[in-house]
Amino acid sequence: MNAIGGKRFGAAVVAFFCLMLASKGVCWAWSNTLLLEAGVAPKASEGVKLTYTRDFGWRWFESDVGYISPNLEAGAGFFREEGSSDVYGFEALPLLIYVFKTDFALQPYLEGGAGGVYLTEETIEGNNLGGHLQFADILGLGCRFGRQRQHSLGARYVHYSNADLHSVNDGIDYVLLRYGFSF
Repeated sequence: MNAIGGKRFGAAVVAFFCLMLASKGVCWAWSNTLLLEAGVAPKASEGVKLTYTRDFGWRWFESDVGYISPNLEAGAGFFREEGSSDVYGFEALPLLIYVFKTDFALQPYLEGGAGGVYLTEETIEGNNLGGHLQFADILGLGCRFGRQRQHSLGARYVHYSNADLHSVNDGIDYVLLRYGFSF
């Protein structure tokens, strides 16, 4: 990606997050979380993402153990592979998070989701993904902590593939560590 493309990418990310933050008082009154994620794929390419998650405040199937909370997530990031060009990605996906009820400072959760991804390149780590449009399947776990449980640490397994929409579908897997701050 050249310098002009990099500036456009950066401007788009900043504009997106400013719009989402500004919308808090306008149309949503629920929790916002910004997450910084970093991870690796099996052949040692690295990835970094900035993600925004909206928790709608709904609790489904609530019991004494916990509840399911639907969330919506949008993120932008890049993958870096030594000797190759950077691959930028943009994603939006719904998540279902199972939040365990506890009386402790730590509140564990499990998460899963699937959504759409746009990647600037069709090949990562020699894996031909078949196109720019991909799907991300996510499984993760983590815990919330802090005085108001405003911090979170977690780990995610992410699989990118095109769901056989193209004749080639090598797919690629990442393991990500994440830190989040809710406000």
